[in-house]
Amino acid sequence: MKRKISELKALARKSLDGYYALLAGALVLISFLSGIGGALSVMLFQGNSMFNLVMSQIFSLIISVVMSVFSAGVYYMFLNVSRGKKTSMQDVTYLFYHHPDRIIVVSLIVTVVQYLLMLPSMIMNYRMDVSANLLEVLQQSLLVSLVMFVGIVVAQLVTMPIAFGYYLLIDDVEMNATDALKKSMQMMKGNYGRYIYMQLSFLGLMILGVLTLYVGFIWIMPYMQMTEIEFYREILGELDESEKTTTSFEENWQADTCNAEG
Repeated sequence: MKRKISELKALARKSLDGYYALLAGALVLISFLSGIGGALSVMLFQGNSMFNLVMSQIFSLIISVVMSVFSAGVYYMFLNVSRGKKTSMQDVTYLFYHHPDRIIVVSLIVTVVQYLLMLPSMIMNYRMDVSANLLEVLQQSLLVSLVMFVGIVVAQLVTMPIAFGYYLLIDDVEMNATDALKKSMQMMKGNYGRYIYMQLSFLGLMILGVLTLYVGFIWIMPYMQMTEIEFYREILGELDESEKTTTSFEENWQADTCNAEG
């Protein structure tokens, strides 16, 4: 049964109750580690030479792949919480011990697609004439920003069909990357509009997050991530099964109560 996005958000808030600090901490940890990787890239490959630029991109790719396995561990934590299972910060490394190569393959595919779509803005930025007058520099910067924005949007749309790839690999440790991507595409059929609407529904909160100098994202990101998890579980049919189990339990409890009173 397809639910309204507002209903999925309500389920996400309910799932996060009591786990907000843990999951927010896990996301902050991933961001911190990614930041260290980015800082190392800048420190190791300074300057604007072609060699440094290429090596910087290769190093960033390696960091991105490694971080994808950590991120998958965080998704595992969210899935556990959503399903009422126990989790801890140690689960961040869960996928390192459960065929991480599958996660790496999916990450490489997503990263390469995003990189290719962002390449035009990177080239434009590299060729930008910073010695020009202020007006020309501003015009060039605006054009680069516009091309970059278009690249980001297109990258999101292109990778949308495989949005559930990581979740599927987490749920089935024997599933290979190819099968996960195929199943994700099948699951997304007929749900693209709802998925886009779900993402856009957080736009207001994201603006508030920026206005709080990004501190607000500590609370916003767990909410967004859990809502996507509930969306995934709904398409799998898990939410309907959970409701049936709850309803059956309540009916049996009421029947037992009535019998006891009788």
